Amino acid sequence: MNLCLQKKNLLIRKVTRTATCDHCNEEVEDTIHALWGCQVLKEVWWNEHYLRNQLSTRYVDFRDLWIGIINSEVPKLAERFAYVAWSIWHKRNATRMQSSSLPFNRIYQDMCDRLQEFQAARELAIPEQIPAGPTHWSPPQRTQSKVNYDGALFHDTKQAGIGVVVRNSGGTIQGALSDRCCLPMTVDEVEALACRSAVLYVIQLGLEEVVFEGDSETITKALNSDSPCLSSFGHIIDDVKSLALNFVSVSFIHVKRQGNVVADKLAKTAKFSPCPRLWLDDIPSDVQRLVLADKCFVD
Repeated sequence: MNLCLQKKNLLIRKVTRTATCDHCNEEVEDTIHALWGCQVLKEVWWNEHYLRNQLSTRYVDFRDLWIGIINSEVPKLAERFAYVAWSIWHKRNATRMQSSSLPFNRIYQDMCDRLQEFQAARELAIPEQIPAGPTHWSPPQRTQSKVNYDGALFHDTKQAGIGVVVRNSGGTIQGALSDRCCLPMTVDEVEALACRSAVLYVIQLGLEEVVFEGDSETITKALNSDSPCLSSFGHIIDDVKSLALNFVSVSFIHVKRQGNVVADKLAKTAKFSPCPRLWLDDIPSDVQRLVLADKCFVD
């Protein structure tokens, strides 16, 4: 499963009716086009002196481009590139949702200002705390579905697993997912990808009142914040918030690991199973045992 929500994939998922880029209105929008190849973006990247000679290069995919960036010997280039790429992705989402965003000619200067502000504040930053999540799974309200998601790291194969389970107020499974993706740079990115997969899966199931529950405090905090997420997974958080507009009601809450065991098991199952795997019932017996254990907490 390709986990990046450019218009080419959105068309496949029938979320949009065209894969044509909204900015240039000429080419199909895949990931590399959306963040680098679009002609409209040249004015943004031209501001980065060290990238000017690469603007005509056609990269195989975004990973190919990113490897070239992080292997360069230019100080802070990766940080500057990441912020500008995030800003472009944010503007892309804002355009699709018809909301306000920075014009292209201000993105690079905004990056410079934000990085300077970040460097000045990082020594004084005090982490905010969110309330501790419950230690066991709890059912949603009668009209809602609860979606647990989790990620797993497979360093030996340079991959990551994603697990998603959807249950009603009676603890009965409405759907489950196990999938793999390339190993991201951080654990938080894996959790963010798992959350985005969960939201996409639930949209496909046609559910409207949903509670999403994960065991990463960092991701839960980012999803509930009104401030832009400037981390490496910020573009994924933006995707989730954008997709969440499809629901009648939606919330994102935190649960401790003990309350997320079913999603954790599905994520780890992805290492040795054909992927993606989807279930509406008849899930693997070792997962079913965990589901039955969670039902003990249903009134």
